[in-house]
Amino acid sequence: MKVFITGGTGFVGSAVVQELVANGFEVVGLARSETSAQKLISWGAQPVRGSLTSLSTLATAAAQADAIIHLGFNNDFRYFFQAGAMDRRAIETMGRAISGTNKPLVVTYGTTGIRKHVETEHEVADTGLLKWLTPRKSEIVARQLMAQNINAFVVRLSPAVHGAGDMGFTRTVIERAKKSHRAEYFGLGTHAWSAVHRLDAAHLFYLVTMYGLEHPTTNERVFNAVAEESITIAAIARTISRKLNVPLKAKYNPLSFGDTAMLYLINCPTSSQLTRQILGWVPVQPDLLTDISSSRY
Repeated sequence: MKVFITGGTGFVGSAVVQELVANGFEVVGLARSETSAQKLISWGAQPVRGSLTSLSTLATAAAQADAIIHLGFNNDFRYFFQAGAMDRRAIETMGRAISGTNKPLVVTYGTTGIRKHVETEHEVADTGLLKWLTPRKSEIVARQLMAQNINAFVVRLSPAVHGAGDMGFTRTVIERAKKSHRAEYFGLGTHAWSAVHRLDAAHLFYLVTMYGLEHPTTNERVFNAVAEESITIAAIARTISRKLNVPLKAKYNPLSFGDTAMLYLINCPTSSQLTRQILGWVPVQPDLLTDISSSRY
């Protein structure tokens, strides 16, 4: 069984590749550079050179695979609008390549947002304020493919995907605390993130791929990679404060957080109850606060 994956050398993607190989899959990974190609080879995967702009390469690799996992995205926020458009074209291209088949295409999105309620798998992404804040429309495009009877699925990653090698939200907040010599949070600190360890997330991608292969006509197509539904930014700041032995400070002007303000303002409690029920997914890795306290950060 052959799986084509984009983003296979990234933080989550590298763990997905290794889990697929360990479970006997033939894995083909998109590689933008020789360094990435060699990493894939070392994990037992076969590289195909190209990028998310190499649409003919994406189409050919998707058509030749039994399943596709799309984790690739250009996270350089200086070019976020261009990256969103690139992502849309890549998803549409791979979707067209498998049209008329039962091959699953697993697309990555997120649970990040600004909301008061707990988001479930049955809610549609990109509604409310978030619709206007992000040019990334991965889930919308995936749902358009679903409407065309393409066997597409969405895995929504938590904003705090943590573990060894993390360079995302959690690492950014810790590094800010190191530079400012204080651990900060906004307002009362009640804004909350959801969280998942990278290895638990990787296992979920494997389970969704298997589910897509075995249930091509299912109605359940969106799954939340959430091990912890809600961790307040105050709890995260307290843990960082103890770890770094720096004071804890509440701030009430969002502009004082500079270009990291959104990390402190997002409020995205998210449930994975349906994901666990349908797929039997059970997160087993350390939780976010335990991980922050460890030597991995």
